[in-house]
Amino acid sequence: MDILMRTAGPTPHEFAITALAEDIDFMGHVNNARYLNWIQAAVLDHWQVIAPAAEHAATRWIALRHDIRYLKPAYLGQKLTVAVQLLEVKGPRANYRSTVKRGAELISTIDSMWCALNASNLKPRRMSKALVKHLLSL
Repeated sequence: MDILMRTAGPTPHEFAITALAEDIDFMGHVNNARYLNWIQAAVLDHWQVIAPAAEHAATRWIALRHDIRYLKPAYLGQKLTVAVQLLEVKGPRANYRSTVKRGAELISTIDSMWCALNASNLKPRRMSKALVKHLLSL
């Protein structure tokens, strides 16, 4: 199996979030489950920004795993930034590392694994080596 990993310096994709009322739980801070929604939105936005249009039409993504570390709480109305970085691609799988920050303050780290699917039959699909090298070089 071909494994292509990032060799250049990191270039994270930033995705802005504002904590809304529906994100807040009974303890008065952002519910931990909302981080999953934010990571999914950020990773899919990253794909939309970096991949060619033909790849958008040909590919769907599903999450296979998330490892989330909650370091500090976030609260209603706070402006947060999710920084997403594609680390490696193994066949149809892509590994991402993401952080959630409030300004310069780190509040969460997330390692996630995603699987690329063929949009027409929803079976796992490998991206071309050329495309993966391009994505990892950004």
